[in-house]
Amino acid sequence: MSLSSISNSKEVIGKIYMKQMSEPDIRTIEESSTGIYLGKTLIYSLPFFLDVSVLTSPHIAVIGMTGSGKTFMLKNFIIRNSVYSEPNMLILDMNGEYRNVVQGAGGKIFRLGKDFKINLFEFLDYNQDKAVDSVIEIIEAYTKMAKDEAAVVHNAISCAISNAEKISLRAIAETVGRNWPQLKLKLRRLAGSAVFADATSFTISSLFKSLTSIDLSEIESDVEKNFISYILVRLISESLNKESINQKTNKFIILDEAWKSVENIYLSRLFREGRKYGFGIIVASQLIGDINNVILSNSSCVLVFKVQNMEDFRILEDTGIANKEHISRMPNLDMGECFVYLSFKKENSRLKRFFIKKIDGLPIYSHRIYIGDKMELEISDEKFELATRNMQIENKARLKIANFVEENGNNIEITAFMQFLTSIGISRAEIVSYLKRMGVSDAVIVEAYERISKIAIEIKEYDEK
Repeated sequence: MSLSSISNSKEVIGKIYMKQMSEPDIRTIEESSTGIYLGKTLIYSLPFFLDVSVLTSPHIAVIGMTGSGKTFMLKNFIIRNSVYSEPNMLILDMNGEYRNVVQGAGGKIFRLGKDFKINLFEFLDYNQDKAVDSVIEIIEAYTKMAKDEAAVVHNAISCAISNAEKISLRAIAETVGRNWPQLKLKLRRLAGSAVFADATSFTISSLFKSLTSIDLSEIESDVEKNFISYILVRLISESLNKESINQKTNKFIILDEAWKSVENIYLSRLFREGRKYGFGIIVASQLIGDINNVILSNSSCVLVFKVQNMEDFRILEDTGIANKEHISRMPNLDMGECFVYLSFKKENSRLKRFFIKKIDGLPIYSHRIYIGDKMELEISDEKFELATRNMQIENKARLKIANFVEENGNNIEITAFMQFLTSIGISRAEIVSYLKRMGVSDAVIVEAYERISKIAIEIKEYDEK
Protein backbone atom coordinates (compact mmCIF):
# COMPACT_ATOMS: atom_id res chain seq x y z
CA MET A 1 0.00 0.00 0.00
CA SER A 2 1.39 3.42 -0.99
CA LEU A 3 1.37 6.47 1.28
CA SER A 4 -1.02 8.25 -1.12
CA SER A 5 -3.70 5.64 -0.43
CA ILE A 6 -3.78 6.40 3.31
CA SER A 7 -6.60 8.86 3.79
CA ASN A 8 -6.32 9.86 7.43
CA SER A 9 -4.10 9.80 10.53
CA LYS A 10 -6.10 7.02 12.22
CA GLU A 11 -5.28 4.73 9.33
CA VAL A 12 -1.58 5.64 9.65
CA ILE A 13 -1.58 4.85 13.36
CA GLY A 14 -3.24 1.53 12.64
CA LYS A 15 -0.37 0.55 10.35
CA ILE A 16 2.46 1.41 12.79
CA TYR A 17 3.61 -1.11 15.38
CA MET A 18 4.24 0.63 18.71
CA LYS A 19 6.21 -1.35 21.28
CA GLN A 20 5.50 -0.59 24.94
CA MET A 21 8.53 0.75 26.79
CA SER A 22 9.57 -0.78 30.13
CA GLU A 23 9.63 2.50 32.04
CA PRO A 24 7.51 4.01 34.79
CA ASP A 25 5.04 6.65 33.70
CA ILE A 26 5.38 10.34 34.60
CA ARG A 27 2.78 10.02 37.35
CA THR A 28 4.80 7.36 39.16
CA ILE A 29 7.93 9.49 39.04
CA GLU A 30 6.10 12.49 40.47
CA GLU A 31 4.49 10.43 43.22
CA SER A 32 7.91 9.18 44.33
CA SER A 33 9.74 12.51 44.17
CA THR A 34 9.97 12.63 47.97
CA GLY A 35 12.35 9.68 48.00
CA ILE A 36 16.09 9.37 47.47
CA TYR A 37 17.28 10.34 43.99
CA LEU A 38 19.24 7.56 42.28
CA GLY A 39 19.52 8.56 38.63
CA LYS A 40 17.68 8.99 35.33
CA THR A 41 15.79 6.30 33.47
CA LEU A 42 17.34 4.84 30.34
CA ILE A 43 14.71 5.65 27.72
CA TYR A 44 13.03 8.91 28.76
CA SER A 45 15.75 10.29 31.11
CA LEU A 46 13.19 10.77 33.87
CA PRO A 47 14.60 11.39 37.37
CA PHE A 48 13.95 8.37 39.59
CA PHE A 49 13.47 8.78 43.34
CA LEU A 50 13.44 5.64 45.47
CA ASP A 51 10.66 6.06 48.06
CA VAL A 52 10.14 2.86 50.06
CA SER A 53 7.03 4.30 51.75
CA VAL A 54 4.99 3.66 48.58
CA LEU A 55 6.25 0.07 48.20
CA THR A 56 4.75 -3.10 49.66
CA SER A 57 7.78 -3.43 51.96
CA PRO A 58 10.74 -1.16 52.79
CA HIS A 59 13.36 -3.85 52.03
CA ILE A 60 15.94 -3.53 49.22
CA ALA A 61 18.15 -6.13 47.52
CA VAL A 62 21.15 -4.99 45.45
CA ILE A 63 22.84 -7.47 43.12
CA GLY A 64 25.85 -7.07 40.86
CA MET A 65 29.35 -8.25 40.02
CA THR A 66 32.36 -6.70 41.72
CA GLY A 67 33.01 -3.31 40.15
CA SER A 68 29.51 -3.02 38.64
CA GLY A 69 28.52 -0.08 40.85
CA LYS A 70 26.42 -1.59 43.63
CA THR A 71 28.63 -0.34 46.49
CA PHE A 72 28.80 3.12 44.87
CA MET A 73 24.99 3.14 44.79
CA LEU A 74 24.75 2.16 48.47
CA LYS A 75 27.25 4.84 49.51
CA ASN A 76 25.35 7.54 47.65
CA PHE A 77 22.09 6.28 49.14
CA ILE A 78 23.64 6.76 52.61
CA ILE A 79 24.94 10.25 51.76
CA ARG A 80 21.69 11.50 50.24
CA ASN A 81 19.63 9.95 52.99
CA SER A 82 21.79 11.82 55.53
CA VAL A 83 21.71 15.15 53.68
CA TYR A 84 18.01 15.38 52.85
CA SER A 85 16.44 13.80 55.91
CA GLU A 86 17.11 12.89 59.52
CA PRO A 87 18.67 9.46 59.12
CA ASN A 88 18.31 6.58 61.54
CA MET A 89 20.62 4.17 59.80
CA LEU A 90 22.68 1.29 61.16
CA ILE A 91 25.39 -0.21 58.92
CA LEU A 92 27.09 -3.53 59.54
CA ASP A 93 30.42 -2.92 57.76
CA MET A 94 32.40 -6.13 57.30
CA ASN A 95 35.38 -4.66 55.42
CA GLY A 96 35.52 -0.97 56.33
CA GLU A 97 34.04 0.06 52.96
CA TYR A 98 31.66 2.61 54.46
CA ARG A 99 34.06 4.24 56.92
CA ASN A 100 34.77 7.38 54.85
CA VAL A 101 31.14 7.84 53.87
CA VAL A 102 29.90 7.63 57.47
CA GLN A 103 32.61 10.02 58.70
CA GLY A 104 31.93 12.45 55.85
CA ALA A 105 28.20 12.44 56.61
CA GLY A 106 28.84 13.18 60.29
CA GLY A 107 27.98 9.68 61.49
CA LYS A 108 29.50 7.60 64.26
CA ILE A 109 31.73 4.55 63.79
CA PHE A 110 31.86 1.84 66.45
CA ARG A 111 34.88 -0.47 66.21
CA LEU A 112 34.90 -3.76 68.02
CA GLY A 113 37.54 -3.79 70.75
CA LYS A 114 37.97 0.00 70.70
CA ASP A 115 34.46 1.39 71.10
CA PHE A 116 32.68 -1.66 72.45
CA LYS A 117 33.27 -5.26 73.54
CA ILE A 118 31.10 -8.34 73.66
CA ASN A 119 30.99 -11.60 75.55
CA LEU A 120 30.25 -14.24 72.92
CA PHE A 121 28.95 -16.63 75.56
CA GLU A 122 25.99 -14.32 76.26
CA PHE A 123 24.61 -14.84 72.77
CA LEU A 124 25.06 -18.53 72.11
CA ASP A 125 22.09 -20.59 71.05
CA TYR A 126 22.93 -23.48 73.30
CA ASN A 127 20.53 -25.82 71.51
CA GLN A 128 22.96 -25.80 68.61
CA ASP A 129 26.31 -27.55 68.95
CA LYS A 130 27.38 -25.56 65.88
CA ALA A 131 27.39 -22.31 67.91
CA VAL A 132 29.59 -23.77 70.67
CA ASP A 133 31.90 -25.27 68.04
CA SER A 134 32.28 -21.83 66.44
CA VAL A 135 33.36 -20.34 69.77
CA ILE A 136 35.87 -23.17 70.28
CA GLU A 137 37.23 -22.53 66.77
CA ILE A 138 37.73 -18.82 67.58
CA ILE A 139 39.53 -19.68 70.83
CA GLU A 140 41.73 -22.17 68.97
CA ALA A 141 42.69 -19.52 66.40
CA TYR A 142 44.00 -17.21 69.14
CA THR A 143 45.46 -19.68 71.64
CA LYS A 144 46.75 -22.49 69.39
CA MET A 145 45.10 -25.04 71.66
CA ALA A 146 45.84 -28.71 71.05
CA LYS A 147 42.94 -31.06 70.29
CA ASP A 148 42.86 -32.49 73.83
CA GLU A 149 42.84 -28.95 75.27
CA ALA A 150 39.96 -27.97 72.97
CA ALA A 151 38.01 -30.99 74.21
CA VAL A 152 38.59 -29.89 77.82
CA VAL A 153 37.33 -26.37 77.08
CA HIS A 154 34.30 -27.75 75.22
CA ASN A 155 33.46 -29.95 78.20
CA ALA A 156 33.83 -27.02 80.64
CA ILE A 157 31.46 -24.89 78.55
CA SER A 158 28.93 -27.75 78.35
CA CYS A 159 29.02 -28.18 82.15
CA ALA A 160 28.49 -24.45 82.67
CA ILE A 161 25.49 -24.55 80.31
CA SER A 162 24.01 -27.55 82.15
CA ASN A 163 24.37 -25.73 85.46
CA ALA A 164 22.81 -22.55 83.99
CA GLU A 165 25.87 -20.58 85.05
CA LYS A 166 26.84 -17.17 83.75
CA ILE A 167 29.70 -17.94 81.39
CA SER A 168 32.81 -15.93 80.62
CA LEU A 169 36.16 -17.07 79.28
CA ARG A 170 37.79 -15.94 82.52
CA ALA A 171 35.49 -18.28 84.48
CA ILE A 172 36.18 -21.15 82.07
CA ALA A 173 39.94 -20.56 82.51
CA GLU A 174 39.59 -20.90 86.28
CA THR A 175 37.58 -24.11 85.89
CA VAL A 176 40.06 -25.89 83.60
CA GLY A 177 43.07 -24.48 85.47
CA ARG A 178 42.71 -26.92 88.33
CA ASN A 179 44.05 -29.74 86.15
CA TRP A 180 45.38 -27.86 83.13
CA PRO A 181 47.52 -24.93 84.37
CA GLN A 182 49.10 -24.20 80.96
CA LEU A 183 45.69 -24.14 79.29
CA LYS A 184 44.51 -21.73 81.99
CA LEU A 185 47.31 -19.32 81.07
CA LYS A 186 46.37 -19.47 77.38
CA LEU A 187 42.70 -18.71 78.11
CA ARG A 188 43.46 -15.92 80.58
CA ARG A 189 45.53 -14.10 77.94
CA LEU A 190 42.42 -14.04 75.73
CA ALA A 191 39.93 -13.25 78.52
CA GLY A 192 38.76 -9.64 78.52
CA SER A 193 39.49 -9.19 74.81
CA ALA A 194 37.11 -7.67 72.25
CA VAL A 195 34.91 -10.76 71.92
CA PHE A 196 35.55 -12.46 75.27
CA ALA A 197 34.85 -9.56 77.60
CA ASP A 198 33.50 -10.39 81.05
CA ALA A 199 30.31 -8.59 80.02
CA THR A 200 28.97 -7.04 76.81
CA SER A 201 29.38 -3.26 76.89
CA PHE A 202 26.64 -2.13 74.49
CA THR A 203 23.02 -2.52 73.44
CA ILE A 204 21.61 -2.19 69.93
CA SER A 205 19.48 0.71 71.23
CA SER A 206 22.62 2.62 72.17
CA LEU A 207 24.12 2.08 68.71
CA PHE A 208 20.99 3.01 66.80
CA LYS A 209 21.49 6.77 66.85
CA SER A 210 21.39 8.84 63.68
CA LEU A 211 23.93 7.37 61.21
CA THR A 212 26.00 4.61 62.81
CA SER A 213 28.41 2.01 61.43
CA ILE A 214 29.57 -1.11 63.25
CA ASP A 215 33.03 -1.66 61.74
CA LEU A 216 34.28 -5.26 61.82
CA SER A 217 37.13 -4.74 59.34
CA GLU A 218 39.91 -5.11 61.92
CA ILE A 219 38.87 -8.67 62.79
CA GLU A 220 41.31 -10.93 60.95
CA SER A 221 39.61 -14.31 61.39
CA ASP A 222 36.74 -14.94 58.93
CA VAL A 223 35.22 -17.42 61.39
CA GLU A 224 35.17 -14.78 64.12
CA LYS A 225 33.91 -12.03 61.80
CA ASN A 226 31.07 -14.20 60.48
CA PHE A 227 30.08 -15.37 63.94
CA ILE A 228 30.01 -11.82 65.32
CA SER A 229 27.94 -10.58 62.37
CA TYR A 230 25.54 -13.48 63.02
CA ILE A 231 25.22 -12.39 66.67
CA LEU A 232 24.74 -8.72 65.75
CA VAL A 233 21.99 -9.52 63.23
CA ARG A 234 20.27 -11.63 65.90
CA LEU A 235 20.48 -8.75 68.37
CA ILE A 236 19.14 -6.30 65.80
CA SER A 237 16.17 -8.54 64.96
CA GLU A 238 15.36 -8.95 68.67
CA SER A 239 15.53 -5.18 69.31
CA LEU A 240 13.29 -3.76 66.58
CA ASN A 241 10.17 -3.85 68.76
CA LYS A 242 11.72 -1.59 71.40
CA GLU A 243 9.90 1.71 71.65
CA SER A 244 13.10 3.76 71.79
CA ILE A 245 14.00 2.41 68.34
CA ASN A 246 10.77 1.83 66.43
CA GLN A 247 9.41 5.34 67.03
CA LYS A 248 12.20 6.74 64.87
CA THR A 249 11.50 7.55 61.22
CA ASN A 250 13.44 6.94 58.01
CA LYS A 251 14.99 3.78 59.42
CA PHE A 252 17.38 1.55 57.48
CA ILE A 253 19.66 -1.32 58.39
CA ILE A 254 22.38 -1.92 55.80
CA LEU A 255 23.75 -5.46 56.02
CA ASP A 256 25.50 -5.44 52.64
CA GLU A 257 26.85 -9.03 52.48
CA ALA A 258 26.85 -9.65 56.25
CA TRP A 259 23.49 -11.47 55.92
CA LYS A 260 25.34 -14.50 54.48
CA SER A 261 26.51 -15.59 57.92
CA VAL A 262 22.97 -15.58 59.34
CA GLU A 263 20.66 -18.58 59.43
CA ASN A 264 17.25 -18.36 57.76
CA ILE A 265 15.30 -18.32 61.04
CA TYR A 266 16.94 -15.05 62.10
CA LEU A 267 16.85 -13.53 58.61
CA SER A 268 13.15 -14.29 58.40
CA ARG A 269 12.55 -12.68 61.77
CA LEU A 270 14.61 -9.64 60.85
CA PHE A 271 12.68 -9.05 57.63
CA ARG A 272 9.32 -9.73 59.29
CA GLU A 273 9.99 -7.48 62.29
CA GLY A 274 11.59 -4.88 60.03
CA ARG A 275 8.49 -4.65 57.88
CA LYS A 276 6.22 -4.55 60.94
CA TYR A 277 8.09 -1.66 62.58
CA GLY A 278 9.05 0.24 59.42
CA PHE A 279 12.73 -0.70 59.08
CA GLY A 280 14.16 -1.04 55.59
CA ILE A 281 16.64 -3.92 55.43
CA ILE A 282 19.22 -3.48 52.64
CA VAL A 283 21.31 -6.45 51.50
CA ALA A 284 23.81 -6.89 48.66
CA SER A 285 25.27 -9.85 46.82
CA GLN A 286 27.38 -10.59 43.77
CA LEU A 287 25.11 -13.50 42.78
CA ILE A 288 21.32 -13.71 42.92
CA GLY A 289 21.69 -17.44 43.53
CA ASP A 290 23.34 -16.63 46.87
CA ILE A 291 20.27 -14.72 48.05
CA ASN A 292 17.71 -17.01 49.61
CA ASN A 293 13.94 -16.88 49.15
CA VAL A 294 13.45 -15.09 52.47
CA ILE A 295 15.24 -12.03 51.11
CA LEU A 296 13.88 -12.04 47.56
CA SER A 297 10.28 -12.62 48.59
CA ASN A 298 10.43 -9.75 51.10
CA SER A 299 12.25 -7.17 48.94
CA SER A 300 9.92 -4.77 47.14
CA CYS A 301 12.87 -3.05 45.48
CA VAL A 302 15.49 -5.08 43.63
CA LEU A 303 18.38 -3.34 41.88
CA VAL A 304 20.36 -5.51 39.46
CA PHE A 305 23.69 -4.24 38.15
CA LYS A 306 25.83 -6.20 35.68
CA VAL A 307 25.42 -9.98 36.10
CA GLN A 308 26.43 -12.78 33.77
CA ASN A 309 25.48 -15.97 35.59
CA MET A 310 22.89 -18.16 33.83
CA GLU A 311 21.46 -19.35 37.16
CA ASP A 312 20.90 -15.71 38.14
CA PHE A 313 18.94 -15.14 34.93
CA ARG A 314 16.76 -18.20 35.61
CA ILE A 315 15.94 -16.99 39.15
CA LEU A 316 15.10 -13.48 37.93
CA GLU A 317 12.67 -14.88 35.38
CA ASP A 318 11.14 -17.54 37.66
CA THR A 319 10.46 -15.01 40.43
CA GLY A 320 8.90 -12.52 38.01
CA ILE A 321 11.45 -9.85 38.82
CA ALA A 322 12.55 -9.51 35.18
CA ASN A 323 11.51 -10.83 31.78
CA LYS A 324 13.65 -12.14 28.92
CA GLU A 325 13.99 -8.67 27.36
CA HIS A 326 15.36 -7.21 30.61
CA ILE A 327 17.65 -10.18 31.18
CA SER A 328 19.15 -9.92 27.70
CA ARG A 329 20.56 -6.47 28.58
CA MET A 330 22.07 -7.36 31.96
CA PRO A 331 25.37 -8.96 30.82
CA ASN A 332 26.26 -5.81 28.87
CA LEU A 333 25.45 -3.14 31.46
CA ASP A 334 28.18 -0.56 32.01
CA MET A 335 29.40 0.42 35.47
CA GLY A 336 26.61 2.29 37.24
CA GLU A 337 23.81 1.11 34.95
CA CYS A 338 21.18 -1.04 36.61
CA PHE A 339 17.79 -2.68 36.26
CA VAL A 340 15.10 -1.66 38.77
CA TYR A 341 12.19 -3.78 40.00
CA LEU A 342 9.53 -2.16 42.23
CA SER A 343 6.40 -3.54 43.86
CA PHE A 344 3.89 -0.84 44.88
CA LYS A 345 1.27 -0.87 47.65
CA LYS A 346 -1.54 0.51 45.49
CA GLU A 347 -3.67 -2.20 43.90
CA ASN A 348 -4.04 -0.21 40.68
CA SER A 349 -0.27 0.25 40.33
CA ARG A 350 1.35 -2.50 38.33
CA LEU A 351 4.86 -3.71 39.00
CA LYS A 352 7.44 -1.32 37.61
CA ARG A 353 10.49 -2.58 35.79
CA PHE A 354 12.97 -0.31 34.03
CA PHE A 355 16.65 0.57 33.62
CA ILE A 356 18.64 3.46 35.08
CA LYS A 357 21.26 4.70 32.62
CA LYS A 358 23.72 5.53 35.42
CA ILE A 359 23.59 5.91 39.18
CA ASP A 360 24.10 9.64 39.67
CA GLY A 361 26.35 10.13 42.63
CA LEU A 362 28.47 12.51 44.56
CA PRO A 363 32.24 11.92 44.37
CA ILE A 364 33.13 9.47 47.14
CA TYR A 365 36.79 9.56 48.14
CA SER A 366 37.29 6.00 49.28
CA HIS A 367 40.42 4.86 47.42
CA ARG A 368 43.68 5.76 49.14
CA ILE A 369 46.93 5.30 47.22
CA TYR A 370 50.07 4.65 49.27
CA ILE A 371 53.73 4.13 48.53
CA GLY A 372 55.01 2.20 51.48
CA ASP A 373 53.29 3.69 54.56
CA LYS A 374 52.93 7.17 53.07
CA MET A 375 49.58 8.12 51.55
CA GLU A 376 50.07 10.00 48.27
CA LEU A 377 46.51 10.79 47.24
CA GLU A 378 42.86 9.89 47.65
CA ILE A 379 40.59 9.39 44.66
CA SER A 380 36.86 8.92 44.19
CA ASP A 381 35.12 5.68 43.24
CA GLU A 382 34.08 7.25 39.96
CA LYS A 383 37.62 8.30 39.01
CA PHE A 384 38.99 4.85 39.85
CA GLU A 385 36.21 3.09 37.90
CA LEU A 386 36.64 5.41 34.90
CA ALA A 387 40.41 4.85 34.82
CA THR A 388 39.88 1.08 35.01
CA ARG A 389 37.18 1.13 32.34
CA ASN A 390 39.47 3.00 29.91
CA MET A 391 42.21 0.37 30.09
CA GLN A 392 42.74 -1.62 26.91
CA ILE A 393 42.23 -4.97 28.66
CA GLU A 394 39.65 -7.75 28.83
CA ASN A 395 36.72 -7.56 31.26
CA LYS A 396 38.15 -10.58 33.09
CA ALA A 397 41.24 -8.52 33.97
CA ARG A 398 39.06 -5.59 35.12
CA LEU A 399 37.22 -7.94 37.45
CA LYS A 400 40.53 -9.18 38.91
CA ILE A 401 41.58 -5.57 39.55
CA ALA A 402 38.29 -4.78 41.30
CA ASN A 403 38.64 -7.91 43.47
CA PHE A 404 42.24 -7.03 44.39
CA VAL A 405 41.30 -3.51 45.47
CA GLU A 406 38.22 -4.69 47.38
CA GLU A 407 40.21 -7.37 49.23
CA ASN A 408 42.66 -4.68 50.35
CA GLY A 409 39.90 -2.49 51.76
CA ASN A 410 40.25 0.07 48.94
CA ASN A 411 43.74 0.96 50.25
CA ILE A 412 46.15 0.65 47.31
CA GLU A 413 49.84 0.23 48.12
CA ILE A 414 51.15 1.20 44.73
CA THR A 415 54.21 -1.09 44.64
CA ALA A 416 52.16 -4.20 45.41
CA PHE A 417 49.43 -3.00 43.05
CA MET A 418 51.88 -2.58 40.15
CA GLN A 419 53.32 -6.05 40.80
CA PHE A 420 49.80 -7.45 40.77
CA LEU A 421 48.96 -5.70 37.48
CA THR A 422 52.13 -7.16 35.93
CA SER A 423 51.22 -10.64 37.19
CA ILE A 424 47.88 -10.61 35.33
CA GLY A 425 49.58 -9.70 32.06
CA ILE A 426 49.23 -5.91 31.86
CA SER A 427 52.09 -4.17 30.09
CA ARG A 428 54.32 -1.57 31.73
CA ALA A 429 53.10 1.14 29.34
CA GLU A 430 49.44 0.38 30.15
CA ILE A 431 50.18 0.37 33.90
CA VAL A 432 51.86 3.79 33.70
CA SER A 433 48.95 5.25 31.68
CA TYR A 434 46.46 3.72 34.11
CA LEU A 435 48.14 5.20 37.18
CA LYS A 436 48.49 8.63 35.56
CA ARG A 437 44.76 8.62 34.72
CA MET A 438 44.13 8.11 38.43
CA GLY A 439 46.31 11.11 39.22
CA VAL A 440 49.49 9.36 40.40
CA SER A 441 52.53 11.55 39.70
CA ASP A 442 55.50 10.52 37.52
CA ALA A 443 57.81 10.77 40.55
CA VAL A 444 55.72 8.28 42.55
CA ILE A 445 55.55 5.85 39.62
CA VAL A 446 59.33 6.00 39.17
CA GLU A 447 59.89 5.47 42.90
CA ALA A 448 57.53 2.48 42.88
CA TYR A 449 59.40 0.85 39.99
CA GLU A 450 62.70 1.44 41.81
CA ARG A 451 61.24 -0.34 44.85
CA ILE A 452 60.11 -3.25 42.66
CA SER A 453 63.60 -3.54 41.13
CA LYS A 454 65.17 -3.52 44.60
CA ILE A 455 62.79 -6.26 45.77
CA ALA A 456 63.68 -8.36 42.71
CA ILE A 457 67.42 -7.98 43.40
CA GLU A 458 66.94 -8.96 47.05
CA ILE A 459 64.95 -12.05 46.06
CA LYS A 460 67.63 -13.05 43.52
CA GLU A 461 70.43 -12.65 46.10
CA TYR A 462 68.46 -14.70 48.63
CA ASP A 463 67.87 -17.48 46.08
CA GLU A 464 71.59 -17.57 45.18
CA LYS A 465 72.51 -18.12 48.84
